[in-house]
Amino acid sequence: MRGAGAWPLVPSPSSCFFGLHRLLGLGFRRLVALMIAAAGRGPAAAASAVHNRVGHVAVEYRGGVIVWGGYREARTHEYWPTGEVVIFEPEWQAWRVRPTCGHPPDATCGAAAAVLGDEMFILCGFRRRGSQDSENSEAVDDMPEGADVNEVWALNLTTWAWRKIWTSGRSPLRCNKLVSWVHGGKIYVFGGFGPKPAPPDPAMTTFLPERTGGYSSRGWNNQLACLNPELGRWEWPECVNSPPTPRAAHAAIVRGNDVFLFGGRMGPDRLNDLYHLDAVTLRWRRIHGATTSNEDVGIKPCGRSWHSFTLYSSSMAVLYGGYCSNGEPQGDCWVLDVNAALAWSPSTAPQSPPVWSRCNHLDSGKRLWHQAVKMPATGEVWVLGGVRDDLLDYNSTIRHPSSIAKLALSPKSLRRLSLEVICKNKKQFSKDSLETLPVVLRREVKVLYHTAKPCAVSLTEPL
Repeated sequence: MRGAGAWPLVPSPSSCFFGLHRLLGLGFRRLVALMIAAAGRGPAAAASAVHNRVGHVAVEYRGGVIVWGGYREARTHEYWPTGEVVIFEPEWQAWRVRPTCGHPPDATCGAAAAVLGDEMFILCGFRRRGSQDSENSEAVDDMPEGADVNEVWALNLTTWAWRKIWTSGRSPLRCNKLVSWVHGGKIYVFGGFGPKPAPPDPAMTTFLPERTGGYSSRGWNNQLACLNPELGRWEWPECVNSPPTPRAAHAAIVRGNDVFLFGGRMGPDRLNDLYHLDAVTLRWRRIHGATTSNEDVGIKPCGRSWHSFTLYSSSMAVLYGGYCSNGEPQGDCWVLDVNAALAWSPSTAPQSPPVWSRCNHLDSGKRLWHQAVKMPATGEVWVLGGVRDDLLDYNSTIRHPSSIAKLALSPKSLRRLSLEVICKNKKQFSKDSLETLPVVLRREVKVLYHTAKPCAVSLTEPL
């Protein structure tokens, strides 16, 4: 007999098998519900739908992932159907294409998304020309492809029904490539790229017009607006101190009452500044500014847009990939020390611990305009979709990644180790002994065994 706490680092097959009996599984009704919810196209179609898209949204919900919107980059911008979502169900360990009901938004890219309760909210974005339902469908703003919108839609994640949110108050500027976060039961949006406000309101936002590309009526903003879903009303918080400069294709995280915002594009520049917003006092603070020289190489990420920024724990956030000012896609991974960032000040900078840490071992290939989510069950950050090449080089071939990048910042859980050991050593167990596992664990063992051999499931491999 081993003493208490003497679990081996790699459990034996027998200890895994009998230990899993103690883990709570889901009941029969839940299993049936999952089978019904999994109706739709199978894993092969779902894998393609996850990898081959940009301008999409991805959110974590109840331990799984929901992917929606965007388009396939084939120089013809083949938009994905908005009447379906791609979901990852953790109990099944598989992706499924799930049809929705009701009237969904029209083809959209560059929107922001937020989960509040059992609803996924879709805010703003670029609407493809030909939209019939959009109240802004006539305002194409010199863009032959479509128009930026400031609409709000909600997808009920229990009934899978869409509804449009008709709002009051002053709506945010029509834009795409903005960010959103949830705090205090409200949804905040910041920044974006779109048409010039008419009339402009300097008290609410600063607008920087684009000087190249022939679209002088479009540009970057630094709006901070807040949607109260219960009242269906837009609000404009009054902040303290100077806000971040106008930008788009930036990224943000929220940890409790702290919001961190990094990078993005402003005019010809890709930024690498880091801002903090106290979500209670609404006080902005710049932690470090943007730099264009090589003096900070290895100290903080280079300026970039179209990157991902994901809260990993109460003390860490993960930044991955993007597109830098010299037109080069990025594939580097950085970790932000959230507590060090909060404590940083110019006066103590030489003695302060580093705010950023470079994680070369987590580099998993170049990506831009992807999405990333933290998976609670595995402790991994999943990097979903995007493209590997220069999206703005119209003479080059644009390739989507063929897999999901899995960033593991901590060891695998005992549950995952146990399942993998059982799969690898399945021949040691009789069919009858496997049938004694709880139904959900038995299903998970079967799914893992048949979808990946050996069963060390690595989502850096194609699904």
